[in-house]
Amino acid sequence: MKKVNPIQRRQILLITASILLLSAALISCDPLMQKPVQNKNDLRNLDAISYWILTEERVPYYNTLYFADGQGYEFRNASSSKLIITLDGGGDWTGARVGEIGEKLEWNQIVNWILPLYSEYNIFVPEKFDWVRGSRPLWDIKNRERYTVDNFIANYASVIKEYLSQKEYETIIIFGHSEGGFIAPELYLQLVEYNISALISSGAGGLKTTNDITAARRGEPLDDESIEQYLNAYKQYLATYGNGRYADSPDEVRFRQTGKAFMPLIYY
Repeated sequence: MKKVNPIQRRQILLITASILLLSAALISCDPLMQKPVQNKNDLRNLDAISYWILTEERVPYYNTLYFADGQGYEFRNASSSKLIITLDGGGDWTGARVGEIGEKLEWNQIVNWILPLYSEYNIFVPEKFDWVRGSRPLWDIKNRERYTVDNFIANYASVIKEYLSQKEYETIIIFGHSEGGFIAPELYLQLVEYNISALISSGAGGLKTTNDITAARRGEPLDDESIEQYLNAYKQYLATYGNGRYADSPDEVRFRQTGKAFMPLIYY
């Protein structure tokens, strides 16, 4: 076998690497050899989490507004008469629903998922009570005592009413994720005089199996077995937490998912 000297070996490696890189570039291009460009306004195939991580987008400018019963964050679009109000999920122990202006966007804050709509909508994010960034609110027993759905609805309604009384919008959409999705319908009833255009619920329970999700996408009703399954789960939950045992308890219960995060029993 002919021996290859170090210089030849290096040349072979460089040529091989170049061929591999060129092949990868060709595969990522369309037939016209043009690399596809992500359109921020095209949400049909948008994986929000990976999009923000890969692009390293930053939190745009927003106003922090203060009200009688709390505060909120406004991403103002002066050319739009449409508004999205976002209600975040539960279990956040650091406070603040949005990051600092200029920070890298984090996937776990719901407002970041809909920022691609900022070009068409104003976005308003009511804070939970008067919590501020980094306050670790649930470390305070008084905050755990008021951490209930009823108190959230009352607080959100007060802040949103005061905000809307100062603005004029033709379209108002409430977008709730997880806990916010559960709260949205009852909150809507508190805001009927403001002519809310639509409610959107994300990740707030319900469709758990692939069969149910497929049926929903096709506009088909769920089968009786699925409905019975969900009703039984609800009844079991209600039997556990709805009998007054936890009605005034701010003690903590650990989440199964992490073994670390906890919520007040009064919340359940």
